[in-house]
Amino acid sequence: MLAVIAFLAPGVVLAWARTCGRRLLPALTMVALAALTFPALPWLLVGGAVALLVAGTRSFWFDAWCKATPRLRPVRVRRWARVGWSQEVGAVGLASLRSPTSPLKITSVSDAIHAVWTLPLGVTLADVERERLPLAAFFDAPRLDITPVRPSLVALTWRWDHPLAEARTAKAPTAGSVALVDGLALGRSESQADVCWHPLTPATHALVVGGTRSGKSVALQVWLTQAASMPDVLICGVDPTGLLLAPFSEGPEEDLIALGTEPESLAHAVELLAHLVDVTLGERLARLRAHRLDAIRETDDGMPAVLVVLEEYPAFLAACAADDTATGRKPNERLRTRAELYVQRLLAEGLKAAIVVVIAAQRADADVLGGYRRDQISTRVAFRLESADGWRMVLPSVPDLGVDDDLVPGEGYFSTPGKAVERFRADYIDYPTYRDHVEQAMAWRRDHLSEIPI
Repeated sequence: MLAVIAFLAPGVVLAWARTCGRRLLPALTMVALAALTFPALPWLLVGGAVALLVAGTRSFWFDAWCKATPRLRPVRVRRWARVGWSQEVGAVGLASLRSPTSPLKITSVSDAIHAVWTLPLGVTLADVERERLPLAAFFDAPRLDITPVRPSLVALTWRWDHPLAEARTAKAPTAGSVALVDGLALGRSESQADVCWHPLTPATHALVVGGTRSGKSVALQVWLTQAASMPDVLICGVDPTGLLLAPFSEGPEEDLIALGTEPESLAHAVELLAHLVDVTLGERLARLRAHRLDAIRETDDGMPAVLVVLEEYPAFLAACAADDTATGRKPNERLRTRAELYVQRLLAEGLKAAIVVVIAAQRADADVLGGYRRDQISTRVAFRLESADGWRMVLPSVPDLGVDDDLVPGEGYFSTPGKAVERFRADYIDYPTYRDHVEQAMAWRRDHLSEIPI
């Protein structure tokens, strides 16, 4: 019996030393065991050699052992949660000096690991959200879902599946059945929650960026499919490609759409922007002053929100600059200069008049959107970008977020005031379906909306 104890003791002490993080106490325990089991010292030495061999080769056999014993996985998970969670919380800076770290309570172990955790004093949900990635690594999981249960209790779920593998089909609401207060759905997040933009609550402009074939245009189609069905939203804009806004050019607001890069189209686009600033914005600001209001917060078909869509904005400015050069315009008459100034006015003053600007570009470079203009745009949607500089321009608060991510078309990051930046998968709608729906919505507008209040 003494020989068996001497043989097994080194392995038990070595496992204890690995999990408790201490060295001196296990070493003293080993010396005491050697003294107590001295008659069986050879067995103690053999057991120590075997324990060291097993520990030294753990990286070669442990994964295979885990796969061969799936029934023991819940035991291993709960044991690791018990011995390692406190150190993990301290390592990421979530421990409290005023109270001990509460244990991680594992509720179930299946394809995912579900647990609940009581937050230490002074630690908030936002603090936990910021440490999502290192906490996910606690169980070597690619992602961690964090759900508040109570102000001091959160549910944590470590997952190994890919929640954004498939795109949902975009909603195409019946014309007249929705309003801007319902928001513009974009897609779903990794927690399967809807990602939605509410342009007027709080009031924000939007910037949508992404490289070629990243899903940017489809995301805009998803938004416009819904906006076209809203009687309290008026869509106008500039589209040098002639594709995104083409269905709107066949509706009652056809004069509010500028398509293509021909000289007459560019001139029409700049005059449209001038009208929005000099007439629409001016009249709405005068109305606010007359009614002693500071902003338009409720919209209807008599006073709709104006959604100004600037598709491929850098390409539009480049076409204006080329036309300015070709025609030799004077500096104060150049189309690009006028367009940039009008857009700047809309970004700076439009929200209080329920005029919302959506700018789409492959990159938000400084020569296209300077710091002042970019700072006026609080809602950001970033799909795949090819450079770290591009990410820093769009999401400066998390500049390294998407640099190394392998974003597939339709995947990106969404940022809006009051919410943490979240990864999402945009809903999908093909171009023919998008055109058909918008054309039907334009026909409904022609029949039900008598005049264009702009």
